[in-house]
Amino acid sequence: MINALISDFSKVLLFKKDDKNSGKLNELHQELLKTGDYDFWNYFTLNTELLDYYVNLSSKIEIYIFTSEYIQEYPPVMEKLNPLFKNIFSALRLGVSKSTPEAYTKIASLIQKSPDEIVFVDDTEINIKAAQAAGLVTVHYQDNETAIEELNKIINK
Repeated sequence: MINALISDFSKVLLFKKDDKNSGKLNELHQELLKTGDYDFWNYFTLNTELLDYYVNLSSKIEIYIFTSEYIQEYPPVMEKLNPLFKNIFSALRLGVSKSTPEAYTKIASLIQKSPDEIVFVDDTEINIKAAQAAGLVTVHYQDNETAIEELNKIINK
């Protein structure tokens, strides 16, 4: 039975405002920080539809974020995310790569769940394969409609 959802952040819950599919969000964020304090929300947008879905799920299962780097730690972002997620993990901070099964077994251990109790949502196929190899149930994010449909099937089994 699924009792935890772990979601990627960049290009699942956070997108660039002007072009949702190009470039790395952490790299853009780092470049913008060099210009001084900037308005994060002029460049990035949250996926409110999927976030709202996660909020509704949080009454049934625990919801986490597992992302590669640390854009989610920027104060305007943390302000919005902290109330919604049980914990937010960074592969960089944990010293793991999201492309290896060990990353997912480590997260499962940290949240004290068996891998088969966790559904993982990510937009990157190599991460999906690594999570599957670790025993997690996965959803390859392509769009909200498909992801929500797949998650409903998995969680409501």
